[in-house]
Amino acid sequence: MIGKPASFIMTCAAALLAIGALPAQASVIDWTLQDVVFSDGGSASGVFSTDSTTGDVLSFNITTTSGTKLGGTVYDDTVAQVYNDFWGPNSFDVTDEGAHVYLELAFVDPLTAAETDALALDRASYECNSCSPARLVVSGAAVAEAPTQVPEPATLPLLATGLLGLGFTFRRRA
Repeated sequence: MIGKPASFIMTCAAALLAIGALPAQASVIDWTLQDVVFSDGGSASGVFSTDSTTGDVLSFNITTTSGTKLGGTVYDDTVAQVYNDFWGPNSFDVTDEGAHVYLELAFVDPLTAAETDALALDRASYECNSCSPARLVVSGAAVAEAPTQVPEPATLPLLATGLLGLGFTFRRRA
């Protein structure tokens, strides 16, 4: 049978191993649209954030300006919805259902690393009003800032609960 000091040391070692096995923190990458121009002379500007693991869009605030085919629209996550990988990988669609306007942005590379990512052109990126009329993106990119760490929400409370449980167990045995 293991004595109290040896049992305590083994329990502490197990707790340290558990802490070392905690999941990595998720990162959020903030992107800024740069030089996005539509085929009708309008443009798009704004920001969006992605999860560094999946590339999924988490939040967005993008504004388009008037051109010869469409007027300008503000897409933000209070009135519009986002659909990740809508027409393929590395893309997302923001939709304002009430106004029937859609903005599809497709990128050459996944949105999982802080870099400059060019927009995929040739009908992959566009804006439309009920998809007629539509205007294509003819140039542009998104530039990323260094990712910000976001702690996993359940990790710290779970660790604290486990350590408190160990403390109560040892206090009760003593």
